[in-house]
Amino acid sequence: MYDVFLSFTRKGHPAVADVSFQRLTEAGLRVYRDTANQPGDSISDEIVTALRKSRLVVVVYSAAYSRRWAGQWEFIQAYLAGAAEGDATRRLLIINPEPDDQHIVPYAASDMMMLPAADLARLPDLVREKLDRLGTATMSGIRRFTQTQWLPPTIPGSFGHLGRFGDLWRVHNALTGVERPLKIKTRSGPAALVSGMAGIGKTSLVRAFAWTFEAAHRGGVHWTSVGGDGGVDAAVARFHVQVRRLADAMGVPSTGESDDRVAVLVADHLDKGGQPHLWVVDDLPVDLGHGDLDRFVVPGSLARHVFITRRAGLGAGLATVPLTGLGETDGLALLHEARPITGADRRAATSIIERLDGHPLALRAVARRLRQTMGLLSYAELDARLDTLGAGDAVGAAIRESVRSLPPIERMVIGVAAMLAPAPAPARLLGDVIASLRNEPDLAVADGLDDLRRHGFVSGDNDRWQVHPLVVEAAAALGPPPVPATRIGAAAATILIDRLADAHAHPAETSLLVRHAEAVASRPELTGTGLAEGLRRPVARHHDRAGDPARAAAVWRAVAAADPGSAADHADAALACVSNGEFAVAATLANQAIMLGGPADVSGRARWALAAALDGLGRYLDAEPVWAVLEAIRWQPESGRRIVFAVSRARSLAAQGRLRSALELLEPLSRPDPQASTVDPDQLNAARIETARLLLLTSSERQAREMAETVVAYYRDRDATSHIRCLEAELVWAEAAVALALFELRSDTSRWREAELLLADTEQRFREVAGHESVFGPAAAVQRGLVLARLGKQSEARAVLTPALNEIAALLSDRHPLHLRGRYALALTYLQLNEHRVAAGQLAEVWRAQCEVVGPGHPDTLNTQLEFAISARYSGSPEWKSLLDGVWSRLPGEIGRENDLYGRTLVAKGLLPVIPTAAVKFLNKIEIKRKKLRGE
Repeated sequence: MYDVFLSFTRKGHPAVADVSFQRLTEAGLRVYRDTANQPGDSISDEIVTALRKSRLVVVVYSAAYSRRWAGQWEFIQAYLAGAAEGDATRRLLIINPEPDDQHIVPYAASDMMMLPAADLARLPDLVREKLDRLGTATMSGIRRFTQTQWLPPTIPGSFGHLGRFGDLWRVHNALTGVERPLKIKTRSGPAALVSGMAGIGKTSLVRAFAWTFEAAHRGGVHWTSVGGDGGVDAAVARFHVQVRRLADAMGVPSTGESDDRVAVLVADHLDKGGQPHLWVVDDLPVDLGHGDLDRFVVPGSLARHVFITRRAGLGAGLATVPLTGLGETDGLALLHEARPITGADRRAATSIIERLDGHPLALRAVARRLRQTMGLLSYAELDARLDTLGAGDAVGAAIRESVRSLPPIERMVIGVAAMLAPAPAPARLLGDVIASLRNEPDLAVADGLDDLRRHGFVSGDNDRWQVHPLVVEAAAALGPPPVPATRIGAAAATILIDRLADAHAHPAETSLLVRHAEAVASRPELTGTGLAEGLRRPVARHHDRAGDPARAAAVWRAVAAADPGSAADHADAALACVSNGEFAVAATLANQAIMLGGPADVSGRARWALAAALDGLGRYLDAEPVWAVLEAIRWQPESGRRIVFAVSRARSLAAQGRLRSALELLEPLSRPDPQASTVDPDQLNAARIETARLLLLTSSERQAREMAETVVAYYRDRDATSHIRCLEAELVWAEAAVALALFELRSDTSRWREAELLLADTEQRFREVAGHESVFGPAAAVQRGLVLARLGKQSEARAVLTPALNEIAALLSDRHPLHLRGRYALALTYLQLNEHRVAAGQLAEVWRAQCEVVGPGHPDTLNTQLEFAISARYSGSPEWKSLLDGVWSRLPGEIGRENDLYGRTLVAKGLLPVIPTAAVKFLNKIEIKRKKLRGE
């Protein structure tokens, strides 16, 4: 057993270490000091044993110490031993031989009382004081890594990681800096951003940190990876899917909860353990904005976050750890594993590290080449070869040199994986494509993958693999692969088309196959073959089934553009654009499909798309003859689209005020035969949503809310909260929850505040899912503005409605029913503020336009007419009575008496003839009572 383990580097003030050793031994203390290891050498068994048998570590922390691999390893072991006992500095005593402490990276160390080199005479006394507090226990139990759980389940740590202790400490400092406010100006909670170029070792570093400093996050290590196509929004969706899976692994119920709520539930569950928990978000997209990091957070009071991205300069105010290449010591250690570095080799090996800027992947490529040549290529010869090949890009040259020597099967794996990038390719898919090209056995492909993995050229697990982008670039620079890219693309496309046609047999990997299909379809090698369109059609159908209308519409437009003579593709593209609210584009595509002709089914789909698009544009008079043609020929789409077709027709009828006809059409569809197993749930939910909207128009808010709730619950149970049907149902639910519902007893006012918050979130998600070309985003804003107006939040309602009205005018027109509805909501804000003349003027314009566009009997028109009558009465206009009588006489025949509009009209008929001031006071009392019920 040793009293003291002396940790130092011979490149930093060795004389101070010598004096320290002398004074401690002269004081009768047992001291271990290593003098054999050279820079780059592995930590010897002797050093490990001595460290474990020591009670205290005395560190000569020179400027060179932070760069010494062995010294930092020794420091961390002592730090963790103390941390496990409650004080990270308990088993450390630092001697600082430098004039200041700027070279000391760990904040925990820089906070300690350090002994200047000039005061070494005090060293024995300080050591004895520390030892007295420590007792006789050594650090034999310092590595207790089994206490921290990693989810998803994985082997903790980072295979092949070397050194970089300075960067490890910077990550640790960033996460613990909030505990040292006098040492660092903290501007955020515990979070760090690790950035750097591809292949620099970001993920490896963070995995090594999570393993090395596991004592700092006993609450668990939770790893998410959000890389892939689709930008920030798609990355956020992948993050929430993974958080839900982690919730299931932890036993946290998530069924029926929103994405944000699941994150809160997981955070609460982990916080109850009382230990910090580490969240890693890997592979953030490069288009991430400064405000987007908040979307990747699990909001626990004990949560710590590490974000990994290639983008530099992200996260202003957030602690950032920018990664550069490996230092000399770490680089020498990496090369030493491939071939031992002798004294004669050290200069050339150091030159290679400098030439490659310490790039880990390039150094691994060099190491592979050295191992491969079996001593026939020396360090000096390789250094000279890199000098010749580099031409300003030594990293690329090193990787190319290694890739050049790969056997054909491994070059094939790289070529096929590159064709399928950017998504990681299933091993089975790689094997099938390669077998169709060269009939290679599966074991040969497996051996090739294993060799590429060992050298860092591919990453993944036993099922999904991805080639490093720099390796793909190197392979491309070396010329054609063993099989031409045109053949690889055709083989990959053919196999993907077959698999996607049988997608129900591979549900777990369908989304991944779709990503591969999108990548392959975009390759120039497939131009003119017809295979690209063959891939895009099932891709578009997948996005439609997944409730992603924007992507479905974009893919269908690409298919139609590639085959301008296909009426079927134009008709399907038109229907997809209708589904995404791109009505003008849909009308153009539908007309083109009709002009191209084709079979009766294609012609019917084209006319359906045209009628629905014209309805969407508010051109009801133009749409009605098209619907009439479809009814005359008794056209029906295939069974998979019949409910959606009926929903389109019901929307047309409702827009014209024919509510009873629309309900008669939809009610049997929204409650199908329970014995019918072939009904598409998404179509069934479309019918339920439209039925709920009609119930809202007739003021059956409670029924509407209950029906919308069943739709929302269906998608939340399936982790599909971004599905377009779920978003539509949330809008209906929110409006129903806020409505007064005079004729429905015990209306649920407790959920009004929840509805208001949900609307803000739903509007944003509508814009993300449908895109800026769609009217769905501004339509959701109008709905939100109307609810805010009904809640009496006039300024917030105006802030939402004003920009939305500008968007609708640009996308549709300022006489579109949606625009008129928004203007009606805007007028309500003036009416509630008793600005009756302004309100009367706006409501008059809206009412007259609605009478022309949707008809005088439409519920929207009657609502506007009622509010117009009220504002006219208060502003002294004599027409208020005829307006009110008009609503009263129309209501029974149009939408009946048992509804909110009828109740409000009845109240108005009783109040408006009396003195307006008294009426205003009475209405104000009602509003105050409503606000109390809402808890405002």
